[in-house]
Amino acid sequence: MAELPTGTVTMLFSDIAGSTRLLGRLGAQYADVLTAQRFILRSAWQVWDGVEMGTEGDSFFVVFSVASDAINAALQAQRELLQIEWPAGEPVTVRMGVHTGEPTRHEDGYIGMDVHRAARVAAIANGGQIVLTDTTAGLVRTHLPENAQLEDLGRHRLKDLSTPEHLFQVTVDGMQRDLPPVRSLGTVSSLPKPRTRLIGRDQDVDDLIRMFTDSGVRLVTLTGPGGTGKTRLSISVAAKLASSLPDGVYFVPLASATTSDAMWTTLGDLLGVGEDRSPSQVLGALEHLRCLVVLDNLEQLHSAGGVVEELLVGAPQLAIVATSRGPLHVAGEHTFEVAPLMLPRDHTVEAARDATAVQLFCNHAKMARADFELTDENASDIATICRRLDGLPLAIELAAARSRLLSPAALLHRLSSSWETTSKDVDRPQRQRSLRDTIAWSHNLLEPRLQIFFRRLGAFPGPADLDAIEAVTETAGDVLDDISALTDVALVRIIDTPAGEPRFTLLQTVRDFALDVMRRAGDLEDTQRRHAEHYVALAERTAPLLATAQQLEAADRLELEHTNFQTALSWSLRPEMSTAPPPDAADLGIRLCAALWWFWASQGHVAAGQRWFARAAEVAGDRDSSAVARIWLGLGIWTTWDSDAGQYSANQLLEQSLEMARRWGDARTMSEAALTLAQWHEEVERYDQARDFYERGLAWANEAGDDVCRASALHHYAWLVFESGDHDRAVAMVTQAQDISARLGDERDVLTRRRQLVDMTLQSGDAERARDMLLELVPDVLRVRQPALSIMVVGTFADIFLALGETPLGVELLTARNRHHFSIGWPEAVVRQFDGVLAEARAAIGDAAFEAAAARGAALDLPDALTLAARSARTHAGEFDPRGEA
Repeated sequence: MAELPTGTVTMLFSDIAGSTRLLGRLGAQYADVLTAQRFILRSAWQVWDGVEMGTEGDSFFVVFSVASDAINAALQAQRELLQIEWPAGEPVTVRMGVHTGEPTRHEDGYIGMDVHRAARVAAIANGGQIVLTDTTAGLVRTHLPENAQLEDLGRHRLKDLSTPEHLFQVTVDGMQRDLPPVRSLGTVSSLPKPRTRLIGRDQDVDDLIRMFTDSGVRLVTLTGPGGTGKTRLSISVAAKLASSLPDGVYFVPLASATTSDAMWTTLGDLLGVGEDRSPSQVLGALEHLRCLVVLDNLEQLHSAGGVVEELLVGAPQLAIVATSRGPLHVAGEHTFEVAPLMLPRDHTVEAARDATAVQLFCNHAKMARADFELTDENASDIATICRRLDGLPLAIELAAARSRLLSPAALLHRLSSSWETTSKDVDRPQRQRSLRDTIAWSHNLLEPRLQIFFRRLGAFPGPADLDAIEAVTETAGDVLDDISALTDVALVRIIDTPAGEPRFTLLQTVRDFALDVMRRAGDLEDTQRRHAEHYVALAERTAPLLATAQQLEAADRLELEHTNFQTALSWSLRPEMSTAPPPDAADLGIRLCAALWWFWASQGHVAAGQRWFARAAEVAGDRDSSAVARIWLGLGIWTTWDSDAGQYSANQLLEQSLEMARRWGDARTMSEAALTLAQWHEEVERYDQARDFYERGLAWANEAGDDVCRASALHHYAWLVFESGDHDRAVAMVTQAQDISARLGDERDVLTRRRQLVDMTLQSGDAERARDMLLELVPDVLRVRQPALSIMVVGTFADIFLALGETPLGVELLTARNRHHFSIGWPEAVVRQFDGVLAEARAAIGDAAFEAAAARGAALDLPDALTLAARSARTHAGEFDPRGEA
């Protein structure tokens, strides 16, 4: 044996990859392979002054005095091995590991950890690969032969070695480069091991990985409310990225850290920098690393942004995933909102199966109870549970864990009576043992003034604008600054609107928490009063605009606030109470009902309006005011629609409204009450009394100077005049009403008057003229988007087609009209007034044709019914076939 090198030596270990399997395939020919391999390798060792320390089977242990000689020998051997035609065409590859150190001389060899390190490096290499440690790479980097390159493999954990080893591979032209990852214990990683699979986040994972790999992003902050699964998502993304990062990934849990010093210390512990875990030491350890650091749970660390900035500047190859309920506001930060899971589009089992929120529930329910299945019977309850919990993964997991004892129906009942769900899982952080703990974690981090602001937001059942928030919360600060602060910590969500004005809302689970905190603070009643006061004032300002050129905007605004109106009415009228609410609350509810009457009637909320008017009348008792007079008026109008049996009580309500309005000098309400009384008398064929009330109603409208009432009086009075035979005067009255509405900009009423002229033309016997007149209305009717008007136009088309002998089409449209009247809550009596017409149609075309036409009509949406009617009218006029048959 040649003289052994002393001091620092470079050690090379090698063996044939998969030698046992190769022996099994080649049999006796394996001896030839072994001989050729030994010859090639020994030739290389000799050329580069390697000292062979030992050979066992197909393996070698060789040492070199010069590190670059070891690399040259290895490269020569690998190149020559590639030139051999091996027996039976079997590929023969050799793996090599190289490390430089100072092993201890012992007898005629070496011992010590450096020897073991070199052997471990060779053991994880692939066939045809030369893997070397960072120590050797540093020595040979500037002494590589021509066309040779070093490739960074990252830091790896090796068997029986306590510290990770930074590894490289050396390649040269002709050697295979795209080898599998080395077979180490793994790249450096401190990621927690998830106990369950990630559900519903595949797209999020893909999007985040693309941000880091394709866009060169270095900092992404995952934001969202507590319980959305930010930590779980960050772990999944880090695990996917680990193999592409030479120096691995680090998970840094910071929920218990409250200072920047604690943050640096935690980082230092994970990096193993020793006792000095100062920023400079941590940055020194990270400076040259290509790794990903997950900084989990930063919302309580007000100084976190500064630490993150230092990390990005001091470690230029570092990438960071942070989780926080709001952004860090650091230069270069990309925020990624982690939204709740997808909820079912409806309550069918098919929709539930597609929803990721339900998938998560079922997965965790099955963990609690092995025989749990999603079925037709429980799909609706599970969908409702997931909706009740806002699609929040944490809340769903906590709820599903109860499936061991509770069916979905029983669980839903418990959630409806108490929103709290808890877990005894000791592996969860304390802040995630219950949904309340999760939300309280964010709430408790707020300064006291913002805690008050936050809890008062619980008064809003849904999205609200800044004006409403400022009025209801009575914030001591700037409302925009305060709402921004809560948005930053994901307690408030921003909802964009078509008008461009943002609205702000709380998840239902967060709102439940806010209401509970507000109740405990004794602040609930006053906040709800301010909420009601604001929306009463809004309704009283906006509802009158329904009869102006601003009617579309007004209808949209009232529709937008309908949930807030319902909440204000629930607080003020308190329908769940057997006794009357406090007088000041009751007055607000009565005023709100009075303001919303026409909105409810015209926009498809008839049933809701009837319920609230009935409660307002019950609460009003013996109160005497203009607002109460309008309650009796609205209730009287709806009672006239409801049924024949209710007409006498309707008459009483209207008379009561008229007398009360007279006492308050409210000519507008007097006019409306008189006009409705006129219609009631006309319905029961008391034409003289009807004419008298029409005249009085018209006179009071003129006295009030109320063009809306005057147009309404002319519109309704015209029917009585028409029925008396004076068609020309009736048409003139409707035309005058139409002109008034046009002057007001009330497009809906203009269309209503024009439809009335169509009805009069039809009743005069000119169905074709009526058809052409109504066709002209359709584009404008579709544009104004008022359900009641659209339904009436469909009904008039049905009458026209029946008159023209197109009976099946008339039945189809009349059935659609009835369906949509029911859908907006109009009383059954209004719908059933066409039963006689339908009976005549059935007799005319037979049961089979009638049932087929009725089935088609029942399936039509309102816009589709209008479109069908218009196309059919054009077809009848000889223009084209709506079904494409001509």
